[in-house]
Amino acid sequence: MTLWIPEVKVTQQKKKVVFIKVHPPFTVLPEKEWVLRSYRERWIIRQTAQLGYDAKLFLLSDSNCVWSYPDDVEVTFFPVDNKKMAKNSHTSQLMLDRLYKELPDLIVFKGMNYILSKWIISQLKTKFAFIVGGHCVDKFMNQASYVLAETQDQINDFFKGIPSAVFPKTLDLSLFKPNSNKVYDIVNVGSFEHRKNQKALINLTYKYKIALIGDGPDFHKIRSAVHPDTYMPRNLAVEEVANVIASSKIMVHSSIWEGFPRVLIESMACGVPFIALSSTIKGIVTHNENCLLVNEVELDETVDRLLNDKELYEKLSKNGHELAINNFGKESTIPVLEKMFKTIFSATAEI
Repeated sequence: MTLWIPEVKVTQQKKKVVFIKVHPPFTVLPEKEWVLRSYRERWIIRQTAQLGYDAKLFLLSDSNCVWSYPDDVEVTFFPVDNKKMAKNSHTSQLMLDRLYKELPDLIVFKGMNYILSKWIISQLKTKFAFIVGGHCVDKFMNQASYVLAETQDQINDFFKGIPSAVFPKTLDLSLFKPNSNKVYDIVNVGSFEHRKNQKALINLTYKYKIALIGDGPDFHKIRSAVHPDTYMPRNLAVEEVANVIASSKIMVHSSIWEGFPRVLIESMACGVPFIALSSTIKGIVTHNENCLLVNEVELDETVDRLLNDKELYEKLSKNGHELAINNFGKESTIPVLEKMFKTIFSATAEI
C-alpha cells in the first residue's frame, strides 16, 4: 500500500523594504497635510510593492503619538525623541523599536549625513541604501548596498566603487504642464534660507512681476527687502505650485548649494525656461540648450536677455519640456528600483 502525501507548495516570503525619510516633514508641513499630497516617496512605495516586495514608508513627527495611514501605501509617522534638536539631528526610539520588530531585509534612507540614519545603521545590522537628497557624503557611505544619486556627475565624483544609479526626480505630469496664460515674469520656489539665496532676486522684484514661493527662517528678511507687490504666499499645495510655475515666463533659481532640485524639472515640464547658477547646477541639463547657467553677477542681465529674446526663449522652452516629459514621469523610477533590488538581493523576490 502506497501512502499518498499531498503536495505542499512552499511560497517564499516577500522581502521587506522600509523607506525612511530622514528629513522631518513637520519642519515644512503638518503630517496630516503632508500625507494628503502626492510625493515621490509615496509613488516609489507603490512601485516597490508592484515589484513584489513588502514596502513601507517611515517618517518623523513632532507629535507624541505614532500615526499610521494605511491606504494603498503604508505611511507611518514616529515621534522624535527631542523636538528641540536641529532637523538633521533627530532620533526616534519608537521608530527603532518598530524596525527591530519588522526586521526589514533592506532600509532605504532618503537623504545622507543625518543622525537618524547613522543611529539606525549602527544599531540595526541590516542592508541599507541611500537616495541622495543633495548632500553626497556620509560616514556609512562605503558600507551601503546601493546609492540612488541625482546625477551621473555625483556618481563619478562621490560614489565610485559603490553600486549606484541615477534616480529620476519624478513628477506628476498631469499637474506640471504648460500654460499660455502668463501672470508673472519670474518665479522662484524654495525654502527661505541662506543657501537658497533669494537675496539675489531682490533687485529684480523692482523691475519685474515676481512670485517667490516657500517659507523658512529668512522669509521676513526677504519680505521686507523686496518690492511690496512681490507675490509671497509662503508654502502652497503642489497643485497651486504647479499653477504658479506654469503661469510664469521664466524660473530663476539662485541657490548657491544644491543637488539637482525638483523645481527645475517642474519648471521644464511646464515649458518654463530656467536660469540657475553654473557653480550650483551640474549634470542633467545643458547650458544654452535647455536652460541658462551663469555666474551670479550675470543673473540680472541674463534675465533681461531671456525675457526679450523670443527665439532663445522658445528654444529653451521646447527643449526643456521635451527633456522633462521624456525622462521624469512617474514610471521612470520603476526600472531603477528593479535594478537596485536585483543587485542587492541577487534575484527578483519571489512571492
